[in-house]
Amino acid sequence: MMKIKLIIAIVCILGTFGMSGVELSQLKEEGLVNPKGVECTPPDHRGGRGPEGLSLYHYWYTTLLECITGILGEGADEAFYKRLAGEIKESFNKRYFNYEECAYYFSGKLGGYRQASQVLPLYVAMEPGGYGQRIADKLAEDIVKHDNHFADYHYRSAAGEYKAGWRLSSSGMVYSLVVPPNAEVRVVLPCPKGAVIAESGITIVEDDELKTFDNWIYDLQTREGIVAFRVKSGNYIFSVKP
Repeated sequence: MMKIKLIIAIVCILGTFGMSGVELSQLKEEGLVNPKGVECTPPDHRGGRGPEGLSLYHYWYTTLLECITGILGEGADEAFYKRLAGEIKESFNKRYFNYEECAYYFSGKLGGYRQASQVLPLYVAMEPGGYGQRIADKLAEDIVKHDNHFADYHYRSAAGEYKAGWRLSSSGMVYSLVVPPNAEVRVVLPCPKGAVIAESGITIVEDDELKTFDNWIYDLQTREGIVAFRVKSGNYIFSVKP
C-alpha cells in the first residue's frame, strides 16, 4: 500500500512537470531550462523579472523524485535525481546568485532586488552552502524597510492582474489579495493552532472550520500550522489572529 501511494505521488509530480511545459530531458547545457537566462518569470509591477522560474521549480521536483525513489529502494534512480538536482543547483547559483551581496538577481541586477527571488530558493534549499542565514538576514532588513511587509506581488495573465501582499499588525498578520474577474485561486496561510482567520473583519475560519456559507470561499483544508481554501474573484483582506 505504501509503495502504491508513493507511485501515485510520482505520477502527480510528473504531471506537474507536464504542466510546466518542460520535461527533465529538455534541460539544456549548464543544467538550466534555458541557459540564456529566460526562466519564464512574470514581470512585476516595475517591469522587472526574477530568477525564480522554471529551473528553480525543476530543482524542487527533482529533489522530491530523489526522495521518493529512495524510499522505493530504486537506488539507480535516486542517484540519477540526486546528481541532476546538484547540477541544476550549481548552475542556478552560478548564473543568478551574487555572492558579494548575498542576493539573487536576474541577469545581473536587472529588475532590482526582489523579495520573492530570495524566498523561493530558501524554501527549496537551493542556496549555496553557508549563505542561507545571510540571505534571510538581508531579506529581513528589506522587509523592515517596507514597513514590516513584503513588497506587493503583481502578476498579469489573460484573466487580468493578480495582486498579493502581507504586513505585520499589532494583532497579527494581515494579507491582501486581488483575484481578477472569472478567476479563482487557492489561498494557503500559516495559521497557529487556535488562531482565527477573518476577511474584512468577518470571521471565516475558527477551530479549523468554515464559519461562513457564502459560495466565494470553499474547499477548506487544514494541517498542522497551515490553512488552505479557495476563493473566487474579488478583493480580500485576510487577518490571522492567534
